[in-house]
Amino acid sequence: MPARALIVLNQSDASIAVAIALKVAGYDTANLCDPMIALDVLETTRRVEVLIANVHFGQGKPNGVSLAHMAKAKQPGIKVVLTDEADFAAFVDGVGEFLPAPATLPEMVEAVQRLLPQ
Repeated sequence: MPARALIVLNQSDASIAVAIALKVAGYDTANLCDPMIALDVLETTRRVEVLIANVHFGQGKPNGVSLAHMAKAKQPGIKVVLTDEADFAAFVDGVGEFLPAPATLPEMVEAVQRLLPQ
C-alpha cells in the first residue's frame, strides 16, 4: 500500500497541487485547509505516515508546529514537512523538515521521498 500523506495548507490550490504531485509520485494523499480538521483526521486515521503543513495558519488556529507535535503524539513515527516564510524556520528545528515558501512541487515530493524512502 502506498504511503499516506496528510496535506494541510492554507491555500486550497497549493494543497491540491501538492496532492496531485504526490499521487503522481505514487503516494496516497488527503488534503485539507484547516488544522482543526486535520487533528480529527489524525485521531481517526492510523495510516498517516507524513504530515505536510504550513507553519502559520492564522489567528484562532493551531500553528503547524503545534499540529506536528499533536500528530506525533497521536501517531508516533509520523514524519513532518513544514513550509512557510523563511522567518519561521527556527520554530521548526527538531520538529521536522522545513521548506521555505514558496516551495516548488518537486521540492515537496523530494522532501517526502527523503523522509519515506521506498
